[in-house]
Amino acid sequence: MLPRPRALTTLLLLLTLAPGTDARSAAPWTYDDSIALRKVHDPRVSPDGARVVYVVSELTADGSRYQTDLWLGTLATGEQRRLTSTLFNEDVPRWSSDGLAIAFLSDRESPGAGNGWVQVWSLALAGGEATALTASPTGVSSYEWYPGGGAIAYLAPEGATDAGRARAAAGDDAWVASEHPGHARIHRLELPGRVSTPLTPAGRFVTSFTVAPDGSRIVYAAQEEAGANGLFGSDLFSVAAAGGAPSPFVVRPGMDDRPHFSPDGRWVAFLSNDGDGAGWAHDVHVCVAPASGGAPRNIMPDFADIVCGTNADTDPAWDADSRSLLFVSSLRTSVHLFRAFLEPRAVEPFTQDDGVNDWPSSGGSTGALAWTHEDATHPGELWVRDSARGRPRRFTDLNPWTRERTAFPARVVRWPGAGGREVEGLLYLPPNARPGARAPLLVYLHGGPAANHAQYFTPALDLMGRVEFLQEGWAVLLPNPRGSSGYGSEWRLASTRDWANGPYEDIVRGVDALIAQGVADSTRLAVCGWSYGGFMTANIVGRTNRFRAAVAGAGPMNLSSMPGGSDVPGFTRFSMGAWPWEDPALYRDQSPLMRAAAVRTPTAFAHGGNDVRVSITQSQEMYRALRATGVPTDLMTLPREMHIPAEPRHFRALMSWSHDWIVRWTSSPGMPR
Repeated sequence: MLPRPRALTTLLLLLTLAPGTDARSAAPWTYDDSIALRKVHDPRVSPDGARVVYVVSELTADGSRYQTDLWLGTLATGEQRRLTSTLFNEDVPRWSSDGLAIAFLSDRESPGAGNGWVQVWSLALAGGEATALTASPTGVSSYEWYPGGGAIAYLAPEGATDAGRARAAAGDDAWVASEHPGHARIHRLELPGRVSTPLTPAGRFVTSFTVAPDGSRIVYAAQEEAGANGLFGSDLFSVAAAGGAPSPFVVRPGMDDRPHFSPDGRWVAFLSNDGDGAGWAHDVHVCVAPASGGAPRNIMPDFADIVCGTNADTDPAWDADSRSLLFVSSLRTSVHLFRAFLEPRAVEPFTQDDGVNDWPSSGGSTGALAWTHEDATHPGELWVRDSARGRPRRFTDLNPWTRERTAFPARVVRWPGAGGREVEGLLYLPPNARPGARAPLLVYLHGGPAANHAQYFTPALDLMGRVEFLQEGWAVLLPNPRGSSGYGSEWRLASTRDWANGPYEDIVRGVDALIAQGVADSTRLAVCGWSYGGFMTANIVGRTNRFRAAVAGAGPMNLSSMPGGSDVPGFTRFSMGAWPWEDPALYRDQSPLMRAAAVRTPTAFAHGGNDVRVSITQSQEMYRALRATGVPTDLMTLPREMHIPAEPRHFRALMSWSHDWIVRWTSSPGMPR
């Protein structure tokens, strides 16, 4: 059972009496402040448990991109020092088994390889410059050390077929899909002599792998189709460390992916649908199988949510004793670390405080741990625990200047949604709000739909810049309607074949509750969101005219054309329970485009120009429909961007443009009719 919260009525009454943080003595936030936040990820505890290497991302001096560098810390003393400082990215650090060197991935120029390709590099901690280990002509996507440090295994794309290479050599830049299938292959690189040998057969879609602690075997995941669309048809295979014919390790319906040997070499843990071939938003578990072969076992059968899914960036991490693993999963409006055990035993939470926890890593026999944590009023930092009996403590202080800025605490609110089902969300109130005064309300919708709003650091980048609205006196509601993660399987799957209706009722009834409690001004409502949140934004304005302004980012608008323009066509089929040609009536009912004639709310659209997840044509279709019907609209295209923008200047442009659109139309007289 999920923890039971306080009653709605009591909480909302408290909200009317408790404004946001007093900001009279704190400096306001700017878009540039949010963009400049330094971030930490991928900590790795050393084999002896004494040190931790981690990655820090920060804005470059010219503000054009984010750059990553490696840092090293000593747990006992708290000493920290930068290991790399170049104009390139250094990421994915991994310790050698003797703790004397750290390997990492970097796009530095590598001798013998083309410029710009990511390669494996190594840095000896005794001193000296980093050296390139690989020279893969297609780059490297992941790697692992062999025990002893004399070799590494790495995964590299195979690149174009012979026909594709011949086409390119002839100066023909036409792109033929069958000439770029997306195959990838594992190689073993002997460090003396830099001799590389392929370990897995050509023509396979290998996605991840793990090396046995004794170096004898590799277990890897492969799927029948390249990319995310093939994820839920992945299986595990085993191959000798010197290569040879692979043998099936775990083969069954659904996803079996991201394997990891236990430190003692007896088990392989992996993420799995546990034989459920339905895919996508279904439960993801941690399963284990004997390293010697045998039936897989789900070690968390009663945990009904997605392990290491949305809001999590990392794989499960074995504890040093090989008896348990730490994993990440959403729980209501937080993201927590949990521990699953090999012995029959219920999953236990490791973190307790509200917020977002991620990137667990353990090392040494003492039980040393590292992970990242942030919450609504504290930016993300590295946290550590020196030993199994030690107390968790914050290890880094990457953004001390934020303590001089306004804080924006999150408040958990609940209301009855469609069918009387309880819905939960996060409410942010403007700083220095007058008790009892109504505020204009921005409803900010999450993607997915199997994602959730969690208590991230409020001023962190959120594409639409909610902090600027809060500082201008707005309240902001982040609802988790049916379809959201963190509330169990039933709630997460409740939007199957119903993206549009039930979730819509859940959201607007939350708005109604805030109006009824005197929190929100019913005459100044706005709505925005990205991805599925963009879909829901357009869906809402097609069903009601009560919102004065809307901004929809990268959302599916015409579900019938969505599969054909996406790299994950199977996702739409799963969500609707059929292909468009199998149930055209359902697709029409669920598509915002089919309600364009009913829209009266001024609605703007934003989209990445290179988005392969949701084609930019989705936003273009809705934009052109509203132009045809005479509704105020606009379209921002972000060149080079994929589904989620990555360039800092685009963040600034998107936040400013979205803010100005919403303020413009919510400040004008009259309501849309």
